[in-house]
Amino acid sequence: MCTALDGLASPGSLLTLKKLGLHRGQVCGGERVAWEDNLLDDLLNFAATPKGLLLLQRTGAINECVTFMFNQYAKKLQISRQKKFGYEVLVVQVASTAAGAVALQHSGFISALITELWANLECGRDDVRFTHPRATPVDPIDRCCQKDIIDRLIILNSEAKIRSLLNYEQSHIFGLRLLSVVCCDLDALLLLEAQYQVSNMLLHAQEENTFETSENHRDFIIDGLSVERNHVLVRINLIGGPLERILPPRMLEKICLQWITQCFWNYLDWIEICHYIATCVVLGPDYQVYICIAVLKHLQQDILQHTQTQDLQVFLKEEALCGFRVSHYFEYMEALEQNYRPMLLRDMRNIRVQST
Repeated sequence: MCTALDGLASPGSLLTLKKLGLHRGQVCGGERVAWEDNLLDDLLNFAATPKGLLLLQRTGAINECVTFMFNQYAKKLQISRQKKFGYEVLVVQVASTAAGAVALQHSGFISALITELWANLECGRDDVRFTHPRATPVDPIDRCCQKDIIDRLIILNSEAKIRSLLNYEQSHIFGLRLLSVVCCDLDALLLLEAQYQVSNMLLHAQEENTFETSENHRDFIIDGLSVERNHVLVRINLIGGPLERILPPRMLEKICLQWITQCFWNYLDWIEICHYIATCVVLGPDYQVYICIAVLKHLQQDILQHTQTQDLQVFLKEEALCGFRVSHYFEYMEALEQNYRPMLLRDMRNIRVQST
């Protein structure tokens, strides 16, 4: 039976066999279920190509195939007996058409994916954790759900919204990256600007992400969220090709890790390396982070310049940190300590526990 099915040329032929076999009673009980599952699994192979997906829609098999795919996904079972395709390929292909997106929604696939995404973002992988966030409603998947996602992950403009997230920074960064992808569609960007004023919201968040160093001077705080907001702001406010719109990188947290892991060897003079080690030993391990931020502040103009010339990563990895003195930034780092020490020390302890 399987050999004959595998040689058939179209979903229409498979559907005909299915109807003949099931309605004429040629199979029954467990054999009928297995036979039907084999047919649906073969039909799913067509969904991996645009032409095959179109044939599934024309023959009316798309809804039944997507429901079968979701049932297999929910049971953590394999699809495509030949292992040609996985869930990712088929879901992306099916979701590229209106009929396929509707079928995914009706099957419960979208609801399950969003619930799983929310759990991964907010609950992590700790099996012993008993606190779970409120699930985001996804039925119906319309403006209500869209507004809820935007309100919970992107437009976090109140303390209540921030406190509702168990992993605020991780969830918000995901929301900003989702916004970055959505805004690639200019129609979606216009809609978001008209309904939510996303650019003003991001600019306001950047303005708030500062602290006073003197009576008339404020410094920006460079962290993962500010880097991500900066990337999105450039993306949505400028237009052009690769030589006309230069998007800022998202990899400054990686450069800092390289500096720290090799203790600034080949980046700072020996005396400054000694100052770095002494500072971290005497004042606390969180000063590793504050010194990295101070270095980025010291390089602010160079970072802007090399971002424009598109060689920032090369500059940060290869060039020594000329002119940087740990002692020049103690007041700046003390201000960072007052604002961020509890959070940083907690995160460092968590990293240590996970690594052991």
